[in-house]
Amino acid sequence: MNRAIDAYLAELEARRFSHSRRHHSARILERLILYLREAHQVTDWRAVNETHLRDFAVYAATRHRTPKGKHISAATLRQWLSIIRTFFA
Repeated sequence: MNRAIDAYLAELEARRFSHSRRHHSARILERLILYLREAHQVTDWRAVNETHLRDFAVYAATRHRTPKGKHISAATLRQWLSIIRTFFA
């Protein structure tokens, strides 16, 4: 799964996205990989389905905590989902 992320990040770099955007995208996609492995035992992007992604969104909104122990904001969740949507497109 990491090769797909590396290719995606290279595409963002080729399209001249900022270092910050590429770094943030990498972190979110790594968080998604970890969730998919732990919660659904998914290790191949081709096996990811809509239910997996919906479950991740619910997890991120309800159980994920920031370093300060708070839930992520609605704006942050929208950013995460936008990155994931773009990756799968």
